[in-house]
Amino acid sequence: MSKEEIIKIEKENTELNILQDTIITGWYFPKFPFVCNINISPNVKLFCKSLIEENNINGTINIYSSNNSELNLSLILKLYGNNELEIANYIEENQNVSQINIKVLQMDSKKSTIKTVGVIKKNTKDNDFTEKVKVLNIKEEKIKCMPELIVLSNEATANHSVTMKTFTDEELFYLESKGLNKLLAKKIIVEGFLNN
Repeated sequence: MSKEEIIKIEKENTELNILQDTIITGWYFPKFPFVCNINISPNVKLFCKSLIEENNINGTINIYSSNNSELNLSLILKLYGNNELEIANYIEENQNVSQINIKVLQMDSKKSTIKTVGVIKKNTKDNDFTEKVKVLNIKEEKIKCMPELIVLSNEATANHSVTMKTFTDEELFYLESKGLNKLLAKKIIVEGFLNN
C-alpha cells in the first residue's frame, strides 16, 4: 500500500528518505535558496503528479534512485516572478525506471530558468530513463530550459526531449475565426497545453 505525502521544504538543506511506495500529492517551497535531496530506497516506487503554482523559486531537487526503484515524476509548473529551479535524477544502481515529465508556463513578464539533469552512473545495468520537458512561452523568451543527460553506463536506455512553443498565428487565427477573442483563444491554447 502506498502512502501519500506532501513535500515541505522548510530548510536550506532538506533530506528526505522514501522507505516505502509513496505518492507525492503536493509541494511547498520556501522563499529562500534551497537544496532538497530525495533518496528512494531499493524496491520502492515514488509517484508524483502535481500542479505547482509558485513565484520566485530558487532551488535544486536531487532525486537519488537505488536498486530496482521506480520514479514517475509529472509536474506542471505555472511560474510567476523570477525562478531558478533544477531537478536532477541520479541513478546510482541497477534496474531502475525513471519517467520525468515536466510542463512549464511563465505566467507573467518575468523570467525563469529550468534545468533538468539525468545521470546514470558508471558500472550500472538495466536502467531506463526517460525525460520530457514541454515549455509554452506565453511571453516571448521568458523561459530558459537547460536539459542535461549524462550516461556513463553502456547498459542503459536513456532518452530526453525538450519542446518549446509559443502561440502561433495559425492557432490564434483559427480560434478567432470561430468567433473567439484573442484573450480567450490564448486561454484555450494554455488549457490544451496543460491537459494534453
